[in-house]
Amino acid sequence: MAIEFLCKTCREPIQAPDSAAGKQGKCSHCDTVMGIPVRDFQGNEDQIRTGELQFLISTAVRDSAESDATLRFQCGLCSKRLQVPAAQSHKKVVCSECRAVMRLSVDCINSEPISNAGDNPLPADDLIPEKIEFQCDNCNSIVAVPQEFAGKQGKCPYCDQVMVIPEYSSVRRFRDDPLSSLAAGTMPNAAGPGSYDPLGLPTSNTIPTTAGGSSHSHRSTPKQFDESMVLPWEQEEYDGKRFWDSSKVLLFSPSRAFGSMKFDESTTKAIGYSTKGHLIGWLLTVLTAIPWIAFLLMAAEQASDEQFDYPKIYTWIGIGAGAWIVGSQLLSLAFVFIFTTTFHAGLLITGSSPREIDVTFRITAYISGVMGLTTVLSLPIAMISSIIWIPALAYHGAVAVHKTPPPQAFLAVIAAIILPILIIGGFYLVMFS
Repeated sequence: MAIEFLCKTCREPIQAPDSAAGKQGKCSHCDTVMGIPVRDFQGNEDQIRTGELQFLISTAVRDSAESDATLRFQCGLCSKRLQVPAAQSHKKVVCSECRAVMRLSVDCINSEPISNAGDNPLPADDLIPEKIEFQCDNCNSIVAVPQEFAGKQGKCPYCDQVMVIPEYSSVRRFRDDPLSSLAAGTMPNAAGPGSYDPLGLPTSNTIPTTAGGSSHSHRSTPKQFDESMVLPWEQEEYDGKRFWDSSKVLLFSPSRAFGSMKFDESTTKAIGYSTKGHLIGWLLTVLTAIPWIAFLLMAAEQASDEQFDYPKIYTWIGIGAGAWIVGSQLLSLAFVFIFTTTFHAGLLITGSSPREIDVTFRITAYISGVMGLTTVLSLPIAMISSIIWIPALAYHGAVAVHKTPPPQAFLAVIAAIILPILIIGGFYLVMFS
C-alpha cells in the first residue's frame, strides 16, 4: 500500500511507494523536497524523536466537516492522545510526551466526521500548538514563536537576550491546574453522566512556571514573537521596499539574513530574487553605459570623415544589450544549479547534517541575486568581488541555516569550489589523454 500524505507547502497529496519510506521525495506540484514518512517505528524510535524520520499516522478522528475542525489521534510511539487543527494537518506534528515527529496520512485528513461524541475513541489530552513555546534561559519568560522561525536566531521580547529558537515547544499546557482542583475538592473530568466531553477542547491553558524563575515567569500568556524578523523578500505583507531591504541585509549582515529564512518556503521566491537582482544589475549597467557610448560615438564621428548611421548603431547596441541580459539570466540559473550541487555535496563530505537540498538551493539563489546587483559597479569589479562574496555568503548560509560548525562550513565552501575543478579536470584528462 502506498504512503500518502500532504505536501507541507502546497498541500497537494503526495503518493510514494513503501520502498521510499524514510527517503527524500519531491512534490510533483511545487517541487518542494521533504522527507517521506515511515509506517514502522520499530528500530527507528530515536530517529523519529530527533526529527530525522517522520512516523505516518494512519488513524484519526475528525470532530466535524467544517474547515475549522479538529483531528484527534494517538502518538504512534507512546500512544499519547493528541489533537491538531485540520487546517494545520499538512504540517509535521510533535508529540508533547515523547517528542516523536509525525505526519498525518491523507486517509486521516479526509476521514468522515463522527456523528456524536460517544463515537470518538480518541479523546485528546493536548492541543498541538501552532507556535513554538519555550522558556528564555536568561529571564525564564515564556516566549511564543511561529513555527517557521524554528532553528533561527531570535531575541527575547522581555530581556533582549539573543538565542537559538528550538525546533519544538518545550512548554506543556494542561487541561486544569491540579492544585486548584484539589483545593476545590473536585477532580477534573470526574466520572458521571455528561461529566466528560471527549470532543471538548482544554478548558485551561495555564502555563506551568518554576518557583526559581524571575519576576517575568508568572506570565500565563506568552508574548508573541516579532514576525518582522523574517527576510523581507519572504514576507507576504511587508511595509517597505522588499527587494532593496533584503539586498542590504544580505550584503551587510548575511548571518542575520540567512538566519531569518523560512524553512518551508518554496524555491520560487528565491529564484525570483535572483532573476530580479541580475535584471536590475544589468539594466543599470546598460543605462549607465549609454551616455559613455554616445560620447565616444560623437568623438569618433568628429575625428572621422564619415557620418555615422546612429539608428542602426543603437539598434545593434540594443540587440547586444538584450542578448547580454538574457545570457546573464541563463548563466545565473546555471550557477545556482551547479553551485547548489557542489555546495550541498561539500556539506555532506565534511560530515555536516544539512537540511534538504532545496534549502541549499535557496541560499545559492539569494547569493546569485546579490552578485547580479554588483554588476552595477562594472563587470571587472563584479567578477573580482564575486571571488570574495560568494564564499563568504555561502559560509554564512551554512552556519546560519544548516547549523554547520564554522570549521566544517569553511571546508564545505572550499569543497564546493574545488569539486567542479576536479570534475572538469578529470573529464578533460579522460577525453584528451
